[in-house]
Amino acid sequence: MQNWNKPEDYLSSRAVSLWNLGANAGIWYIRHSFLIKSYKDGFNWVEFFHQKGACTCAWTVDLNNGSTGDEVELLIKMGIDRITTNSPEALIKMIKNF
Repeated sequence: MQNWNKPEDYLSSRAVSLWNLGANAGIWYIRHSFLIKSYKDGFNWVEFFHQKGACTCAWTVDLNNGSTGDEVELLIKMGIDRITTNSPEALIKMIKNF
């Protein structure tokens, strides 16, 4: 049992553990809301995987069902490599406006 002082300490430890389990994976698919929450808590999964030579895909950003432009903009700021979406036309239009 461990006592985590900050969320980013815990998330960093989890990231290392997951990497050790699947280090040969070239792309990691992670729920977009978790990526954003982790980033706001001080840990950037995208940056972590980039340092390991891997890519990150955020799933599923659905602009027609609750996901927002602010979320997309933050994912891009984080350096996301791919975005899985059910609303590709709306996503493309939004990205062109950035």
